[in-house]
Amino acid sequence: MNKEEVKKHFINTSLKKSFNVNKESLRARLSSQSTSHQQNDNNLNELSKSNVENYLNALEIADKHYNISVSQGEVNEYIKDNISGIKSKEKEKYAKSIGITEYQLDYAFDRDFYFMDTLWEKIIPVLMDEYPKEKNEADNDYYDRIKSEFYDNKISSENKS
Repeated sequence: MNKEEVKKHFINTSLKKSFNVNKESLRARLSSQSTSHQQNDNNLNELSKSNVENYLNALEIADKHYNISVSQGEVNEYIKDNISGIKSKEKEKYAKSIGITEYQLDYAFDRDFYFMDTLWEKIIPVLMDEYPKEKNEADNDYYDRIKSEFYDNKISSENKS
């Protein structure tokens, strides 16, 4: 796909379709191969399924509990402002290893990452208002706590059913 085809495809595609277990498995395999912590295919597939489920749960919670969603345009803007200008040998090598251009890597293949980044940029301020930082709470502990509170919304809604 050229740049215009990539743009047209994603303008007309649901953001949820960016989340794909096969793509996540490919990433996990590539990551496992590049580290000394190689895992078997079953573990990688289970991890991939879990990651995609977590992404989709976050989308549902943000929408149902906080009325927050992310548009294709917002994701494109995030990529343009934060990602596409970054050039590196590693990024070029990664794109080539999966047979795509860096533009396709940024705007298509890794779109799910940037979708989540965009979502978190919108939801974190809301969570910070809802769950204020406690006195003497370390920043990392605070972010872990509000993320946990966020994901507990899914559990709470399931328990009420």
